[in-house]
Amino acid sequence: MLGAEYDAFEASLETAPVRGLRVNPLKGDADAVRAALAEEVGALTPIPFAEGGYTFAAEHIGSSPLHHAGAIYVQEPAAMAPVAAVDIKPDWWVADLCASPGGKSTQIAARLSEEGLLLSNEYTRSRVPTLCGNLERMGVRRSIVTSMDVPTLSSLYEGCFDLVVVDAPCSGEGMFRKNPDAVDEWSESSPAFCADRQYGILRAAAKMVKSGGRLVYSTCTFAPEENEWQVARFLAENADFSLTAPAEAVTAVSAPGIVGALPEEDGFAPAPYTLTEAEAKLCRRFYPHVFDGEGQFLAVLRRQEGGECVLPKDSSSPLSKEERTAAEAFFKDALIPEAAKALLSKLRSRNGMVFVRPDLPIPAKGVYAAGVNLGSVTKGRLVPHHQFFSAYGDCFRNRIDLAPDDRALAAYLHGETIPVDFVGWGVVSVCGTSISGVKASGGVAKNHYPKGLRK
Repeated sequence: MLGAEYDAFEASLETAPVRGLRVNPLKGDADAVRAALAEEVGALTPIPFAEGGYTFAAEHIGSSPLHHAGAIYVQEPAAMAPVAAVDIKPDWWVADLCASPGGKSTQIAARLSEEGLLLSNEYTRSRVPTLCGNLERMGVRRSIVTSMDVPTLSSLYEGCFDLVVVDAPCSGEGMFRKNPDAVDEWSESSPAFCADRQYGILRAAAKMVKSGGRLVYSTCTFAPEENEWQVARFLAENADFSLTAPAEAVTAVSAPGIVGALPEEDGFAPAPYTLTEAEAKLCRRFYPHVFDGEGQFLAVLRRQEGGECVLPKDSSSPLSKEERTAAEAFFKDALIPEAAKALLSKLRSRNGMVFVRPDLPIPAKGVYAAGVNLGSVTKGRLVPHHQFFSAYGDCFRNRIDLAPDDRALAAYLHGETIPVDFVGWGVVSVCGTSISGVKASGGVAKNHYPKGLRK
């Protein structure tokens, strides 16, 4: 496939992987975060196609207060390309169908406004908590998290999304440099096995795309069976879709796709479906010897025509009298009056949880999270959830903004109480980025940062 470039590719696998991160625009002051990052990790090199994306050289960034606060998301640089390949509009409805751990979902959410919506689906249920945790940490407000197979999901939301992202489970050949486990897990049968599963996901995902909408298909492997062959087969069987060019900044640092397979004597069977040369150029491949990142493939497909949007019946309900009274009391004690008034009109109840609804109908089954969890009502009082402090920290009257090296911040992240000069609910933040909450009395703030997240 690479011909004369192969030696350069092979040499690149002996170099150290490049680390990347994104600064989160949903929370805090991006300039302050970048300045604090420069002090903590040194030089930040902008990733040319990813808004807020940088490469860096430091280790152990996961223990940084900025990471705890959701001010940053650590993500492999080339993995940012599939979302960056499309000019996402702020009011779009976007579905990320293979979403855990949440890199692409949080990248999408950062480009949406209060009018936009995100659906993040992860079929493997053991991976859903990690996805939910990252969406909470990054302060994503308007999303729902589901766990179901894509055919079932597509039957609930047929023709509804401006963009559907399928970062398909794959044989992982593009991760060999970064992850030695990917080498151990690979076998000669891996590409064919993954290809069957990928096409089922891709075919069902297409039904969720609205007329004029886009479908991004991506993998982190080099195998043409999982990449160009999938796209070629999909185009052959779906005349209402066509390939469209990714963003120029993505094209500039990547290689074109391949038209077909290599000759049989080189170990490749004839390609059952092939792209034209023009179509192959619209697909993009990331190689570590071409771009400072790992292996990646992506293709952007546009739907010419689609049916009407079909939505499921909403399984949430209005607040009970007890829930509304408790929410009003909490808001009066904790929030800026204007914010309290705006949020009260958006509250719904589901399975004993009061949440800020995302304006997307919520199915009765397969939903793990919806909107922002405000909390639950116990004995007439609302017990606030960590997610509300993270997502709506800027709505609180009392805010404790601490520097990354402040001892009080280290104590808070460790689960300890900290001194304060107010009474009632408040939020602890770093560089203006909310981490979680406190309840203060007598000059001492009781720590409400969840135990499982503490340092």
